[in-house]
Amino acid sequence: MRVGLAWPAQTLGIDGQGMDAPSTHSQATDTEVGIKEGDTMARWMGVDYGDKRIGLAQVDDDLKICVPWQNYTRRSPEVDSDYFRAIIRAEGISKAVVGIPVKTSGKEGEKAKAARKFGAWLRGVTGLDVYFWDERFTTVEADALLAHTKLPKKKRKARRDMIAAQLMLQDFVDAGFPRTWKPDPLDDVLTVARL
Repeated sequence: MRVGLAWPAQTLGIDGQGMDAPSTHSQATDTEVGIKEGDTMARWMGVDYGDKRIGLAQVDDDLKICVPWQNYTRRSPEVDSDYFRAIIRAEGISKAVVGIPVKTSGKEGEKAKAARKFGAWLRGVTGLDVYFWDERFTTVEADALLAHTKLPKKKRKARRDMIAAQLMLQDFVDAGFPRTWKPDPLDDVLTVARL
């Protein structure tokens, strides 16, 4: 298994300043990789699923740079479906990538099952093409990025989920928009140096 330690595009939307940060996301194996016909006309949305809050990110029109977009606090299935249909229609989104919180062993637990169930629900209520991607360590990485801002703790926490969505979506884009994905175990313990 290969673990990417690349410097993704600048993280936007924090303090009005950009900052660079290392990526510790795993790369997919057994993937069909590459931008497909129609992808260049598609708008992609990244989803960091949570029981209470969902972080959202978008990729630019050139399909290169992902940006944090917004957080959504879940309410009820009816209100949630109305919200997602409205933002997808307003932004012209046609494809979504839902992050799967895979364990370091490569196995999927209850949270991963819940994220997959949400992805199926999102596909059903919006008609989006929904893909899944490894989101291991994105929240930790988002917290590390935010720790270096001058934002108060409450504002950092408010931005965490959409930045985690951005990191996951950027990793998916950098991997070439794979259509299938099989989680791998992490062979080594990763140590993220403090910035």
